[in-house]
Amino acid sequence: MAKSGAVYQELGKTRERGRAAGNGNSLLIAWFGFDIDEYRNSKYHTKVETRWENLRPEFGMPTSGRLGIRLRVLRALPGRGTVTAEVSRDGPGPSLQPQEATRRAEGETEEIRAAFRKMDPVYILPPNIASGCPPVLESVTARVKWTPDGDAPTKELVESVRVRWYRSRAGRFIVYGPDVVGKKRDTHMRLWSKAAFLPDELYGLRYEIFWDIDNPSACCGTDQSYAVIQFMRHHWDVKGEKKPSSEKGEKESGGEEEKKESKGTDAWKLDIRDSEVPTEDRKVYDPTYTRNPRGKHPDEEPVVFVIPNGKGTAILQYDRPGFSKDLYDRLSNFGGEFAWELHSLLVCEIENGDAKAYREKGLVEQEMRWKVTIRFPGGGGDPETIGRIEKGYPKRRKKKEDCRGLLAVLNERGLLTAFNNPRRHKEELVDEGK
Repeated sequence: MAKSGAVYQELGKTRERGRAAGNGNSLLIAWFGFDIDEYRNSKYHTKVETRWENLRPEFGMPTSGRLGIRLRVLRALPGRGTVTAEVSRDGPGPSLQPQEATRRAEGETEEIRAAFRKMDPVYILPPNIASGCPPVLESVTARVKWTPDGDAPTKELVESVRVRWYRSRAGRFIVYGPDVVGKKRDTHMRLWSKAAFLPDELYGLRYEIFWDIDNPSACCGTDQSYAVIQFMRHHWDVKGEKKPSSEKGEKESGGEEEKKESKGTDAWKLDIRDSEVPTEDRKVYDPTYTRNPRGKHPDEEPVVFVIPNGKGTAILQYDRPGFSKDLYDRLSNFGGEFAWELHSLLVCEIENGDAKAYREKGLVEQEMRWKVTIRFPGGGGDPETIGRIEKGYPKRRKKKEDCRGLLAVLNERGLLTAFNNPRRHKEELVDEGK
C-alpha cells in the first residue's frame, strides 16, 4: 500500500502521477489542477491548464482572470464508495458557498474518475482592488478524501497555495510563477525532492528546472520551438559496513570484518528513455530529452512543457530519477551520498529530427550543468538534499547568429561520445552488497 502523501506513478498508458492517501486496506490516488481563465469579450477563456504543484508555493494572478480548481481521481480502492473534495479561501474575494465549493462522486474507481472529469471546476473569483492599491494575498486550500462503503474515510489529501492578486491593466494578463517573482535571471532552477517508494521500489528524486524564454515558438529568433538535450552521470560514496565474522575470523581480526566502501563516478550518458536507445535492428534515435516539448502530454515522464512565469513564459523541465530501495537502505543505515550530475542544453527543436539532424543543424540557446546530491548521515537519519548549479552559462542567445551549433558545444563540453553512443539507464552502477 502506498504511503500517505507519496508521489505515485500509475502504470499503464496514461502514466499520470498523483498523491496517495491510505487507511488500512483503502487507497486514494488523486491530484488537483488549475484552469487559469482570462475575462475577455464578455466571457472567460482558459489561458493555462496546469497542475497545482507547478504553481506552489505562491503565484501572482491578475484581477482580469479567475481560477478554476479541478480534481482528477486516479484510483479509489477497494470496491465502491464516495470521494468528496472541498475548496476554501481565506482572502477578501467573493466567498464560496458550500454547494459551490464541494464536489462529490460515488461508485467504483472508473465511475468516480469519469464523474470528476465531467464536473465543472470550483471557481475562485478575484477580489476588487482599487487603482493604485497594492496586491492582495490569500491562501486557497483544496481537500479530498475517500470513504469506501462500510469503512472509515482515508486521511485527507490537502493542497494549499498562496495567490497574490494584483490589479491588471487592460489587455495585460500575466501569471507569475513560483520563485520567479522579482528575480531577473536568464536561467532559473528550482529543486524539490521527496522519498517516494513506488511500485518499482525506487527511491525517487523529483526535480524541476525553469528556462526563461520570450516566445515558445521562437527559439534563437527562428520559428522553431524548443526541446532539451540532456546528459547525466552519477557519483556515489557508499560507506563500508561492518558485519560479524566467522569464528575463525574472530580469532584473527577481533570479531568483525568490514565490507569495503564503494566510491566512484560513471561516464556521461545521453539522457533518453531506455526504449529509445538504438539497437542492432534500429540505429536511428531521437536524442532529445522528451518527445513532447510543447506539452502535448504533460503527464508523461520525463517531460518538458511551457508554463507562465513572471516575465511571460518559461519551459518547465521535470523528471524523477531514482535508485533501488536496497541501495537506499544501505545508505540510510551506514551513511554516504549519491549524486546526479546533469548537463542540460535548451535547443531548437527539429521536427522529426534524429541524432544526425541535430548534430548537423542543431542550435543551442541556453545551457547549464547542475548537480543534486543526497547525503545520508547513517543510522537511519533523514537524508539531506542539496542542489546547485555546477557551472552556469547565463547568457541567453536570442538571435540565430548568436546561437552556437550543437556539434561545437558537444565537442567543447566533452559530451560528443555520449551523444553518439547512447546507453541504457539500467546498467549496474554500484555494488549494493547483496
